[in-house]
Formats: sequence, structure tokens, C-alpha cells
Amino acid sequence: MYILDFGKMRAGDIILTKEDTFNSKVIRTFTRSDYSHALLYVGHGGCMHSDRKGVHSFNAQRLLFSSETDVKVLRLKDADNLTSESWKSICDFTRYNVGVKYAYTKALKAGIASFRKQDVSKSVDQSPLQFCSLLISEAYKCANIELYPNPAYCVPGDIAKSDLLCAVTDPTRRANSKEILFANDKSKDKIAHQTRATNYIFQKAKQNISNKINTFEDLHNFALQDRAWDLKISKIIEKSGYLKMPEYEYRDCAWRYEYNAFQVLPLQEPERKEFIMAEASGGQREVEKYEFAVTQNSELYDKHKLLCLKGQIKAYRQMLELSHKRSILFNKLLAEYTNKP
Repeated sequence: MYILDFGKMRAGDIILTKEDTFNSKVIRTFTRSDYSHALLYVGHGGCMHSDRKGVHSFNAQRLLFSSETDVKVLRLKDADNLTSESWKSICDFTRYNVGVKYAYTKALKAGIASFRKQDVSKSVDQSPLQFCSLLISEAYKCANIELYPNPAYCVPGDIAKSDLLCAVTDPTRRANSKEILFANDKSKDKIAHQTRATNYIFQKAKQNISNKINTFEDLHNFALQDRAWDLKISKIIEKSGYLKMPEYEYRDCAWRYEYNAFQVLPLQEPERKEFIMAEASGGQREVEKYEFAVTQNSELYDKHKLLCLKGQIKAYRQMLELSHKRSILFNKLLAEYTNKP
């Protein structure tokens, strides 16, 4: 089995994959492509994509491949000249769309157009729903990069053929037994829990309030319009389990926050040091992420006093506290290497 070599990956890289499944084969046949799915790598082992569960994050460490040819990683040829703000806008676009439903009809239309080689340059589709290659094409458009003239009809094969991208050399490596075990262990997949919770929130919000709700910003806008809706949204979020993410994170990953719990992990050198360095970097990124979330939502709450924000702010503060513990722990572990005689 093979896994992505994260040492060769950059935020903004595009991951194209295929599987030995019926759906993958159908998509590849219709789109005349070697690949059936596309994901955006956002750094630190994380990626964003749109599948049947909608737009959500995914731990790329759980991507296993039977063959090196089952995956291709593409990078912007001009990547070094793109500003950090531009890369951030690309990644942030996908995060903003978390919870947006999968666009079955749009994906089917794109597949048929690709199969028939139709001219879709002037076709228009204003639906906010997403599918994998549309999400990535629109994300890049935020940085004024046109991977495909009409994103609504962009299929994975179109991304693979883009003249603006080049293939990353040897993006995979052999997965060890621990990595295979982790990838296949779904019991501690907190991102899968978060996806289920997010989908529950938007499903219930559409049913009880408006089918125009596709993002958290939409939720907040509807809550602002009617205090009764604010109360409903608050109860939906609480019932979804979304606010229990800090509890699940600590329960399943205590080694990330407690020195003694980390020491019993079966890690050998040089893998151990590389793991610590990655966690130290990831911890700092999480601190910045949740600091922003707490600040942004607190300002909105102070201004409008929305009930639906109170629980979210509390959860984000708990995640921020955990992120600080993670950063402190792994910087301490990293310092142990520096202080060795």
C-alpha cells in the first residue's frame, strides 16, 4: 500500500485519485480521464473536497493507494511567484464552502458534456452546490487563476490536462504498518464525525428554516432575521454533536496533549523526530485557526447577541486551549533534541 509523502506536498496542491470501484470506473469512462476524484491539499496532512457527503475536510493520512498510479499530485507551475495571500484565498474558499451539498445534477451534466465534447464556454449554472473539480476550479479562480474556462463543467480530467499545472515527482511512498492501521481505523476519525455533524446541521436547517441555507454564514444571516430561527438553529447545532468536537479530540488523541501519553507511542527514529516537527507546526497552525474563529464569532456575538453563536464560541475556545497545549508539548519535545549532549 502507498500513502502520500507529505514532505513533498505544499498547500494548494491538487490531488487526483482513482479507485477500483464501479463509480470510479464510470466517472473515468464518461470524462475520458485516468482519474475520478479531485481534492485540494491545504497543508499539515489536511485536504478539502466535495463528495456525496458535501464539502468537508479530510485527513489525507487516511488516503491509501494500492498502486502509485492510483494518484497524481499537481502543482501550479508558477507556484513560487504566487503570494501567500493568494494561496490563503484558494484554501479559504474551500473552507468557506464546508457543508455545501453535493451537486449531483451539475456533476452529471459536466460528465455528459465531457463525454460528448460539447462546447460549454457560454453555459451558465448559478447553483451554489459543489462537486469535486468544480470546487477546486472555483477556489483557484479566487486567485485569478483559470484552470478551466467554465468551472461548472470542469471534470478531474480537465484539471489533469491544465497547462498551468505540473506533476509533483514521486508524491507517494510505501505506507508502514502503523500508517495502514491508522488509515483503516474509522473509530477515531474525528473529521468523519465533524462531517456527519455538519451535514446534520444543514439538513435540519433546510428542512426547518430555508432550503437556501448552504453555509454557516447563511445560518447566521437567517438567525439575524428572526430570533425564533436563531433559537431553532442553536438547538440544531447542539443536537448535531458539532459542539462536542473538543471532547472527542481529547478522548481520541490524548497523546497530542499529554507528555506521558505521547511517550508510549511506538515511534522510532528518525520517524519520531519528523512526527514531532510536523505536530509542532500543525499545533501552531491550529492556534492561529481557532484564535481567528474565536475573535470573529465573538465580535459577531457582541454585536448581535445570537444564541447560535454561544455554543460555537465555547467549543472554539476549548479547541484553542487544546491547540495551545499541543503546541507547547511538541515544542518541548522538539527542544529535547536541541538540548541533547
